[in-house]
Amino acid sequence: MAAIHGNGFCTSATLAVKTIVTNVLRVAAVDTVGDALVFLGKLSVMAGCGVVALLMSTLTYYTDPVKYPNTFMSSPLLPVILSLLIGYIVASVFFNVRPLLNLHACNVPLTQISAEYTCTPLRG
Repeated sequence: MAAIHGNGFCTSATLAVKTIVTNVLRVAAVDTVGDALVFLGKLSVMAGCGVVALLMSTLTYYTDPVKYPNTFMSSPLLPVILSLLIGYIVASVFFNVRPLLNLHACNVPLTQISAEYTCTPLRG
């Protein structure tokens, strides 16, 4: 910074530390919000799997011991718990791609966002 802008060493060092601290806080903020949203996504996938398993376990195919004695379930607890567990594992595997995607959010400082970083409409 000193050679580029002609500032003194202490001024440039102060500016560099401010830039580093600002970016660290931005990375922490993006990561915290991203982690919370990913956790909510995992919970929603898990809840969806649990609801589907509960609805499937209340079908007459599983609840009628007279008509379907081979597929009767006395309690839907085990299939629902297993589907919740499998749903969480599958969601975790698919949502593990997120750390690779949110690092680009901190490349451009907010003060430098201009028309060159925005989307332009397609021309046909």
